[in-house]
Amino acid sequence: MQANTFLNWVNQNLSTAGKEPIDTLVTGFADGTKLVPLVEALQGRKLGRLNKPLTEHHRLENINMALQALAEDNDIVKENVKLILGLVWHMILKYQIGKTSKIPSKKLMLYWVQAVIPSLNITNFTTDWNSGIALHALLDYCEPGTSANWRQLHRDNGLANCRSAMVLAKAKFNVPQIMQPEDLSSAHVDELSAMTYLSYFMNQESPGHAATLRWANRMLASVGRQPVDNFTTDWVNGDALCCLLRAMGAPPELSADTPKHRVERCFERANSEFRVEHVLTPDEFTNQDVDYLGVMAYVARLERACPEPSGDVIDAGQSMNIPTSPPPPPPQAQRARLRLDSEEFGPPTPNQPVGLLLDLPRPVDDKSAVVAEVEGPRNSRPQPHLTWLTDSRLRVEFTPVWTGRHSVSVSGADAEPLPVEVNPGSPHDVRLEVPSGLRSSRVTEARLDARCLGGGDVRAELRSPAGRANDVPVSEIAPGLYGLRLLGSDPGEWQLRVWIDNEELPSSPVTLVLLDSASVAVEAPNSVVTGQDTHVLVRHAAGAKLSAQVSLDGETVPCFVEDSDGDRKIHFPPNRPGLYLITINYGDEELRGSPFSVQVRNQEEASVDVAAIKALTLRCNRDASFAVNTSNAGPGELEVRILATSNIAPNQQPPTSHQTNITPTPHQTSNIQHRTKPATSNIAPNQQPPTSHQTNITPTSHQTSNLQHLNLSAGPSGSQVASRLRRRDNGEMEVSFLPEEAGQYNLELMYAGRQVRGSPFSLLILDPSRVRLAYDASIEVGKPTRVRVDLDGAGESAPLALQVTSPSGREVSPVRELPEGSTGERQFEYTPEEAGRYQLDLKLGGLVVDGGPYVQEASQPALETTTAYGEGLTAAQLQRPTHFFVDPKGQKGDLFVQVDGPTSISACNIEPQANGHYRVSYTPEEVGHYSVQVHWNGRAVHGSPFSPLVLDLGAVRCVSGGPPPGQQAIPGLVVGRQHRMVYETAMAGPGRLSAEVEGPRGESVSCVMRGDSFAFTPVAPGEHAVRVRFGDRPLPGGAMRGIAETEAVAATAADHTKVILSGRGLKEARVNEEAAFLIDGSQAGRGQPAVRLSMASVTAPGDSHAADVERPLRGSPFHVTVHGPSEASRIVCSGEGLHQGVLGQEIKSLIDTRRAGPGDLTARCVGPTKPAYCELYDHQNNTYTLSIKPQESGKHELIIEYNGDQVPGSPFNLRVAAAPDASRVHVYGPGVEHGVLDTFQSRFVCETKGAGAGQLTVRIRGPRGAFRVEMEREYQKDRTIICRYDPCEPGEYQLHIKWSGSHVPGSPFVVNIFKTAAELAAYLERHPQGAGGGGHSNGAIFDF
Repeated sequence: MQANTFLNWVNQNLSTAGKEPIDTLVTGFADGTKLVPLVEALQGRKLGRLNKPLTEHHRLENINMALQALAEDNDIVKENVKLILGLVWHMILKYQIGKTSKIPSKKLMLYWVQAVIPSLNITNFTTDWNSGIALHALLDYCEPGTSANWRQLHRDNGLANCRSAMVLAKAKFNVPQIMQPEDLSSAHVDELSAMTYLSYFMNQESPGHAATLRWANRMLASVGRQPVDNFTTDWVNGDALCCLLRAMGAPPELSADTPKHRVERCFERANSEFRVEHVLTPDEFTNQDVDYLGVMAYVARLERACPEPSGDVIDAGQSMNIPTSPPPPPPQAQRARLRLDSEEFGPPTPNQPVGLLLDLPRPVDDKSAVVAEVEGPRNSRPQPHLTWLTDSRLRVEFTPVWTGRHSVSVSGADAEPLPVEVNPGSPHDVRLEVPSGLRSSRVTEARLDARCLGGGDVRAELRSPAGRANDVPVSEIAPGLYGLRLLGSDPGEWQLRVWIDNEELPSSPVTLVLLDSASVAVEAPNSVVTGQDTHVLVRHAAGAKLSAQVSLDGETVPCFVEDSDGDRKIHFPPNRPGLYLITINYGDEELRGSPFSVQVRNQEEASVDVAAIKALTLRCNRDASFAVNTSNAGPGELEVRILATSNIAPNQQPPTSHQTNITPTPHQTSNIQHRTKPATSNIAPNQQPPTSHQTNITPTSHQTSNLQHLNLSAGPSGSQVASRLRRRDNGEMEVSFLPEEAGQYNLELMYAGRQVRGSPFSLLILDPSRVRLAYDASIEVGKPTRVRVDLDGAGESAPLALQVTSPSGREVSPVRELPEGSTGERQFEYTPEEAGRYQLDLKLGGLVVDGGPYVQEASQPALETTTAYGEGLTAAQLQRPTHFFVDPKGQKGDLFVQVDGPTSISACNIEPQANGHYRVSYTPEEVGHYSVQVHWNGRAVHGSPFSPLVLDLGAVRCVSGGPPPGQQAIPGLVVGRQHRMVYETAMAGPGRLSAEVEGPRGESVSCVMRGDSFAFTPVAPGEHAVRVRFGDRPLPGGAMRGIAETEAVAATAADHTKVILSGRGLKEARVNEEAAFLIDGSQAGRGQPAVRLSMASVTAPGDSHAADVERPLRGSPFHVTVHGPSEASRIVCSGEGLHQGVLGQEIKSLIDTRRAGPGDLTARCVGPTKPAYCELYDHQNNTYTLSIKPQESGKHELIIEYNGDQVPGSPFNLRVAAAPDASRVHVYGPGVEHGVLDTFQSRFVCETKGAGAGQLTVRIRGPRGAFRVEMEREYQKDRTIICRYDPCEPGEYQLHIKWSGSHVPGSPFVVNIFKTAAELAAYLERHPQGAGGGGHSNGAIFDF
């Protein structure tokens, strides 16, 4: 549709220029002979002499004459449909619509249309025009009376309305019919096509332009102002706008006499008086190059808001006498006047909107006080709707349902009620609503609305397919509304006839089909390719309404239904690959099996797995292979070229370039042909020219897999690479080769003369077997050691990684790579920090180097005698000073000590002793494992770092079964009865509880440990001793003792003073949450606890409750404070730090607890393998900042809880990206290599996979400074960026490519472009290393 409309527009302009029309846009512009005359006709000037299109060079020159952009020229020569349509649309914008402002043309066109036909509420240039009514209304605006009955048109006759309007537009205004009525009335009308056609009603020579101009001149004439000729230069000084508002009765108040000031005051006055918003800014309005469409749309808005002036009407083309002074404004009426709005509404009839206008003598401040009321026949009261057009004018609109007199009154305004006579409608206005089809043996409802006739005697008949007539039951639902009950049984077409007062309705009879959805069959193709005409066939579905909806990934795809010999076809354009879902409704029911699916594959080009090629592990004497999929690419020739890019040493055989061409056709036998053609590689003097072997393979569609040995390419030193081709069972072509030498290769894939996406690929062949290491087998702790790697012949440009593992199994860091030494040599350095065996693992380009892992033995220096000793190196207690000693053995030097806690560093004090030793003391401030580093003269002493364990033995307390506080006697021991003692150790540190029990005769009593508790059973009466240890350290206070009694003796004693009460429930509780406390009567003898809770008189959060027993225990009664409920659901978390961040950078978010009540806020974050460090900063206003420091990249789970409940959104998915690493960015392609200007390909690829989150910056400077760089990627998350620039002259071009501010490997690149191939060859001979580095730029930026 769009292509046809644009083609008609092009031919319309070509005919104006006296040129022959073109057949298609695809081929019509290919040689430039029609594009140049088109541009000349649009611009009104001669461009130059056309070349005869004998060669492509001539065609490019013709196109370049019109476009001045070589990149776009190539797209036209190669018949790129999308870009040609885009080119034509921009010419339409420029020369047809006349776009000059920054506001989109679509918006300006819509502003004008909405102003000139406001009653239709136009919001788009698609579906709002399908009925043709809007187009008829537009014609009537352009010249009143042209289509005076447009309000009586029916929306259901969209095609007929569009056709009649287009014919009328052509006959009356000579508007060319560049699109078909079928297209404009279609629900899938193309927006740009509709805009192009409608632009003929609003461009500067259009009837719409003339109509708006006529109104403006009529208004200007009423105040004696000269007429205007346009909507551009005649308005820029603001004088015409001031006069126009004066004619409307709202002259602006001017305090300065400048165009911008006048326009600003006019805008303010129009907005305050008429509620008219300006379209352009004052600066745009007063610009000499003002967009006429913006001024015209604004004037049309004023026209809509203002009544016609009184007096004579003078057109812009008529002569007139200008009075010396403006006449006084007409006197205003003193009473409001209510009248019918005959301009926007037709004659009053039932079920049709009726509009009235109320003109008030003065503006109304309180518009809510103005109320309208409508009283109709039969006590009907249609609901009125008020629309304020200005502060003193409003429209009253209502829809009557009965004929007869209606009284319209408006309170709050001094206006007489207006009687409105609603005349009876015609039988054509009777609405008969019928179902889309009948159902077998089921009643179907139909409805008849005859209120426009005042009701009547309704009779209906339903005739079967066999001709049998059945009376239809009719019931009156409401006055004038009737219900019809339809019942059918036989499949086929039924005829429904309806009479009112013995007169058959014009719409009668109505054909209804008895639907049988069970017989409907749907045939959908399993798989199609993009661009292919695709449809779903629905059989046996004639007679009833069939609707369909097509979607792809949740997005609606346009479709239409076509009748085909009693069946239906659902057509849709498969423009993108993917799984399309088709939902089909037959009548008002969805078909069984819906939605149906169609798989669409891409046909645009042959495909290759780019990631698989880039991930190839290419190693000498190892097979490497990849697949090329041409199954969806149609017929064509596949070319595979693998060319070595390294230089050839003197006196070696030149490289041989072998090309493989594969043309898959469905019904031919396989054949192999060899032919020789010139090679494109550069040849050193005295060398034989290279030979290129080309193989054509034409496989059949049912050919079995076979293996062909082919010579595909040459290696860096000239030796041939053995390669193979094999067709896989799935139809893909497998290309494999066996490289024998290391070096750089270029892989080019072309299909049907076009590069396969991603081609050319850069392949690096490696030979890890040729890597040689030089290192010392024995090394010394604390002394840097170097490892030298010889890469000669192994692949010198490949990434090299050395990993060193310490004797304790940790990876040594840092391992520094030193600047390169001699050619092919790389050096690494690290410092061993512990004695033992170090393992060296070396990888070249991700390949493990042969002979590894390598081993180095590290030993302590022979002169190291300094020692450290003391309790502070093994154990300590929280907040208790501890110390240790360092013995330097009489040596002089410097002592370094650092005490690292779990999360902090402890301050330490070093004191020299009289015996030459040093006393080191520190006080631990937290429990946990510490690390104490002791260095003498920069070297670690033996055993350093030490690992003392800090515990808080005072935090270990017995919560059940132990002595009362402050005592050591264990009560309640009974012979033969198990006694359990429970301890609280949560705050004591990372230790384990242990216990020993000794009986009366010193014997050991069995003790069973269970976590933080233990149990023992006395076996004999007498004193028992219990010794408890934590972290293998005895608890303070020594052994506890208890007297074990027999069961008989224990039964006689019951001492309530020995009952122990504990738990949080004795102190505080929370509303709607369970509170608990513990009653330990194990030492009090036999008894039964009793608890009574009493509540204060006021029951609200914060009240004190009392807990008591029958015999008051120690501390009873207890006062419990009850807190209000905390609501985790009212916590608000915000900030980017909840969802994403970068490793090594602080990740922050904000947590607001002000609406949640008191509570405990906690946060924890867990990564793929390691937890992240979380810290909450309290702002002292119930808001917190959460700071997260992850230890690794990847997906993290962030859990935020309040009083144990997760807050809204928790757990959050936090994605932590790796830190930017510019060294992982790989740049390749012809755009970073030297070349010849006429054939230079400026494209190059920046592969950022594995480089972490960052920003890619490309800046290029040519011989005359900086210029534009184009960057694109296939989809939003693609890490492969394709860059292009457009060199227009020979010289040196410098390419600066950075990743997050750091140069990528090889940057800056220096590319030299020459006029001729001879100059390039001479340069390469002088500079055999090729492209180097250096440069600056203008350019482009991509964020990740």
